[in-house]
Amino acid sequence: QQIRVGAKYIMDNIWEEPKFAPYAMVGGYQILYNETQAGVSLDGTTFIAPYFGAGVYLQLGWFDPSAAVDAYTESGIENTFVFLEIRKYIASTDETDPDFSTSLDLSAGLSIEF
Repeated sequence: QQIRVGAKYIMDNIWEEPKFAPYAMVGGYQILYNETQAGVSLDGTTFIAPYFGAGVYLQLGWFDPSAAVDAYTESGIENTFVFLEIRKYIASTDETDPDFSTSLDLSAGLSIEF
């Protein structure tokens, strides 16, 4: 299990109604791990380690403005975005912790703003 706390700065005030919004993030994470194999068990919790990343939100409302207005009036949805981001997890500084660091991870998804 991963526990993660961080901050994200979204640059969505560049334009009045941005079609895309770049962002940067930084924070700390901790891993709770448990591995069992043929009667041998290893479990524990890592010390907090840093992570960072960047990405971009692409607003979907401008593709169909009337549907965006309907979504706002009927459901309170401010905006809907598709995002693409990269994130890197740094290894814990405790030598006894397993290495959960990563190379640059690429991810994409959908984000809804209420």
